[in-house]
Amino acid sequence: MSLRSFHIFFIIVSLGLLSFMAAWSVQRVLEGAAGFSIALALFSVIGLAAGLPYLQWFLRQDQAEADA
Repeated sequence: MSLRSFHIFFIIVSLGLLSFMAAWSVQRVLEGAAGFSIALALFSVIGLAAGLPYLQWFLRQDQAEADA
């Protein structure tokens, strides 16, 4: 596995874990939990909002280098 492939794999796994963490923490907030669950939901959603464009950028960069 090349470093580029590992990087893509690591980004996808991280986004998957962030998705599960966001869903779990949002569910806890809707059940009435506060404090840490709200912070966890906020940071996991922010992580997803930053991670998805980063994955798209990395894949485009990967494709541009392959075309060059």
